[in-house]
Amino acid sequence: MLLFSRKISSQTGFHKTILLRGNHEAREINYTKGFRAELHRKFEKCQAKDLFDKFNDVFNHMPLSCVIGRRHLCVHGGISPRLTSLDAICRIPKPLERVDKNALGCDLLWADFKEELEGFEPNPDRDISIRFGMDVLEQTM
Repeated sequence: MLLFSRKISSQTGFHKTILLRGNHEAREINYTKGFRAELHRKFEKCQAKDLFDKFNDVFNHMPLSCVIGRRHLCVHGGISPRLTSLDAICRIPKPLERVDKNALGCDLLWADFKEELEGFEPNPDRDISIRFGMDVLEQTM
């Protein structure tokens, strides 16, 4: 709430900051990982449910990436074999309610870097998305 409040406040200069969606900004994750429970601890039941729904509506519209200076791609997770161009990211539909149903979106939020790896491989640690190696990262940059 603090970040969203600061984002809409034009007095702080924080409104120029880009908030990116992370892998916990998904209903199916934040329902089980504590966000819902925290809202229920801090608010009345009816209010907590309403806030949970509204936050997730906002999360569904948040950007998955941003490019800084035409050179630096910022994402919560990592790169993807489906990342063929920046236009591919732009084509991800919004609102994106189910990140797990969009392979590129899922990788942008969940992919992990593994230094000794070459190429891509499934991610057995998370059971979602992929891992990628330095060779792929260097090719992408």
